[in-house]
Amino acid sequence: MKDYQILYLILSISGALILILLGIIGYFLKQQINASNALTNAVNGLNTNVIELQTLQDERHPVTERRLNAHAERLDCMEKKIVRIETKLNINYEISKNF
Repeated sequence: MKDYQILYLILSISGALILILLGIIGYFLKQQINASNALTNAVNGLNTNVIELQTLQDERHPVTERRLNAHAERLDCMEKKIVRIETKLNINYEISKNF
């Protein structure tokens, strides 16, 4: 009879320890799930911010667009002038070589 009481006591203690360990494991799993959810929300927020920034970047302000067009026109004009100057220099060089 004493053997059964000792076995019952050992099983009761081991059962209680197993329940405590399962409770601790469950608590830490719950904390991990909460942390994963917080990270997911943060990443989704960052994705939203990136999309908003890309949209803002794609849309140019009319003043900026006008300035860029003006600069492009000036560059085209200067490119034509440089081609004319280079052509004149080449012609003058060819003429001076013949003398």
